[in-house]
Amino acid sequence: FDFLVEQHEACTGERPLAYRGGGYRFNEHTLQAMHERGIRLHSSYNPPRKTQPLDSFRLRKQFFWSNGVLEVPISCLPTFLNLKRPIEFNFNTGALSTIDKMRQYLKRFYKRFGNDALAVMVMHSWSLLEFDNERGIFTGPSEGNVERFDAFLAAVKNDLDIITSRQVLDLVDAGRLAVDGGMDLMVFRQRSDEDGERKMTDLSEILARAEELWNDSEADPDNTRSVALFRKAWEMGDRATSGYRLGVAHYEGTGAEQDLEKAYEYFSIPELDEVRYALLYRGRILKSSAFPRQDFIKAREYLKKALEMGVELAAEDLQSLPRVQAVKGGDACPICNTPKEQVTDMNGRQCPGCKSLERQRIFALACRQMAEELNLAGGKGLII
Repeated sequence: FDFLVEQHEACTGERPLAYRGGGYRFNEHTLQAMHERGIRLHSSYNPPRKTQPLDSFRLRKQFFWSNGVLEVPISCLPTFLNLKRPIEFNFNTGALSTIDKMRQYLKRFYKRFGNDALAVMVMHSWSLLEFDNERGIFTGPSEGNVERFDAFLAAVKNDLDIITSRQVLDLVDAGRLAVDGGMDLMVFRQRSDEDGERKMTDLSEILARAEELWNDSEADPDNTRSVALFRKAWEMGDRATSGYRLGVAHYEGTGAEQDLEKAYEYFSIPELDEVRYALLYRGRILKSSAFPRQDFIKAREYLKKALEMGVELAAEDLQSLPRVQAVKGGDACPICNTPKEQVTDMNGRQCPGCKSLERQRIFALACRQMAEELNLAGGKGLII
């Protein structure tokens, strides 16, 4: 960048204001080098291109990077006309071969990104030249391309302001251009870190890194990276640490889909039978009405044990549990074991423990009977 700035000053007498990387290539280092040398406008952000540093980029209008550099993305639509792929606003692309198509493209662009978005039309050093097929080079001016460019400018001059990089920066400085919030340069470092994490093969190293990320809300705010590493450790045979963390992830929905059944599966592995907070989570899941195998008796057992092991949070959960005792036979709710004499709500229809009605309890009994007495493997069933 020192060389680029020096050459630009030598040729024009002024320092450069804007930069675009060859092939739209850039990374955090180029953005930082720009900032340090006072180059304020960058225009290499072009998500569909394979040369982009991150595949998580999305189409958007102008925005700031966290170091203050203004990004003016290459204009692009996810589809255009009958083309089901991203199309750049490129003067030389076949999809924009006529003035009508170019105007139609701009109409869709502003509809998608808003009238305050900056449209960037890509042109090349050879955009207005003729290509010699035999020699494989560009030669003299192409009259057709020159005429089409002039016609395009004439067609939009009453609808659009065609501005320079300097004018863009002047609008920003005057507060007259809407700019989206900043994108943190740390996104590049995170990608590098993630690549290294995927290559880890030592179990102890994986667990150490996973725990580090789990406790670092800045590096891994949604726990996706730490959960990915815990899954990897689980697949490599670790149970206690990975099982507990994955259980928490599915219970809370952080770094993984919230799923009480999956959470209970992890918390219920034998390696966690004496882990006090795993017992707390077992009890909380079993008392939850969202859990299909709700069981107040077992929930009380796990919560009581957790409390005895020093988990004071379990006391509040125990107090909120219905006071029920296990009863055998037909003298209790088949879902939560609430004694029959306590089922008085709604004239004896609604169980105070699990809030079930007779139709749910009968279905539970039928399912239990089928599971105990019938072998349905490979069979066909009809549920009415």
